[in-house]
Amino acid sequence: MATLKAKTLLILPSSAYAPGVSAPSPLGFTPYFVFKVLVFLFESKKVISFDIAELNPSLDRDKLTANLAAKIIDFVVMEHP
Repeated sequence: MATLKAKTLLILPSSAYAPGVSAPSPLGFTPYFVFKVLVFLFESKKVISFDIAELNPSLDRDKLTANLAAKIIDFVVMEHP
């Protein structure tokens, strides 16, 4: 019988780069670090799913969070299909 092990990794960008969330993280990561972590994780070949959660346009300042989310999605789709 096969067992399924689920693991979740939450990577929070700093609120300086992603203010459009309900619980901003002032000590979060820079986008540069987030992209480096994503490269490492996808190269491990162990990632089976990926999502971006909690983008709140009403809290977003100058679409910073939306633009960062779009860049992350583009990176994942184009670099790690």
